Amino acid sequence: MVVLVALIAGTAAAGIALTSSPVGRGTVSVSPSSSTTAEDAPTTTLGPPTIIDNRLFVVGDSVMQGAAPYLPDEAPAWSITSDTRVGRFLPEGVRVVTRKRSQIGQIVVVGLGNNYGGDRQQFVAEVDEMLEELEGVKHILWLTVAEFRDDRRDVNATLRAAKRRDPRIVLVDWTSMWRADESLTNSDRLHLSADGAKAMAKLIGESINSVLRSTNQLPSPNAQPPKITEGGSIPDSPPATRRVPRSTTTSVEPVLETSSTVPSDTSVPATVTAPSTPPSTPTSAAPVDTAPPPTGAPADSSG
Repeated sequence: MVVLVALIAGTAAAGIALTSSPVGRGTVSVSPSSSTTAEDAPTTTLGPPTIIDNRLFVVGDSVMQGAAPYLPDEAPAWSITSDTRVGRFLPEGVRVVTRKRSQIGQIVVVGLGNNYGGDRQQFVAEVDEMLEELEGVKHILWLTVAEFRDDRRDVNATLRAAKRRDPRIVLVDWTSMWRADESLTNSDRLHLSADGAKAMAKLIGESINSVLRSTNQLPSPNAQPPKITEGGSIPDSPPATRRVPRSTTTSVEPVLETSSTVPSDTSVPATVTAPSTPPSTPTSAAPVDTAPPPTGAPADSSG
């Protein structure tokens, strides 16, 4: 009895609570009492971060084309390759990824889905095709779309379902940001305003950083200057609002394809106004895809 009393007194002084255990008579379990401090609690120490390929590949339509010039400021540690075109449907985006697969590292940003033909089953198959083409990529950040039309809910629902099937997908929630402030888009409620372009680029940068923190990863050093490929003129986007990213010494790929099926708003190359300093980034028109829009797609694509 004296020994037991001494044990109880000693454990109480040390800040340990004794609780009876349902497993067997006379057994006790030990747990920290409410008097223990944060310093007393066990801590998890992460090891050194894993260094990953610093190539960041971006593929998108006209909405992403508005944000792409701001990405180097929001993701300065990355060697960015961006390929966007006004009027791009998802199947064309898949072909871009196929053609540039050797330029893709472990993280990809996808901004496709604004041009949606209304066939959800077909769109599901196209999303799966993109995921198959990105086999081996660790992180796929896919932006949700502004639900400016009812059928855009189908796009976002399809992306959420894909995320449940493929853990590599990280959904970047542009929908909620746009819904909270529709001034981030122009009068068509789709294409980005000047503030919207900056906001989307910042959202992408923050999402990339969140992925790295959660996986304890860092991009390898010595990021290369960005390579920006654009195609078409963004509706309601004054050239003065566009920004050229930090300078590059690497030329973009030449135009390899021509087509007579280019949407009506893609005939004029995008104009980019360079700042006074530093030197501007060379840009080129994106390769024009030869395939027609998916069945049921509107003649004039929305993004």
